[in-house]
Amino acid sequence: MPKYFGANIDFLIFSRIMGSVERLEDNGQWVEIAPLSAARMGCACTKHRDYIWVAGGMMPKRKYPVSNLVEYYDHRNNV
Repeated sequence: MPKYFGANIDFLIFSRIMGSVERLEDNGQWVEIAPLSAARMGCACTKHRDYIWVAGGMMPKRKYPVSNLVEYYDHRNNV
């Protein structure tokens, strides 16, 4: 298995994959909001109408690391 400065590459990559989401308030404070349904990194995000859409990304799975998930965030209901 490849090493990076003595550490396992998989650990370095997978330890950075997160499912938590935060938003920046007007007062400059970050607030945690509803999490993603699955933790991932490198996903694409966009706002369309009143929703924030999240698609794809890399998941912490060895066999199928590329995600085909698409989900949205409704800021009015925090879901």
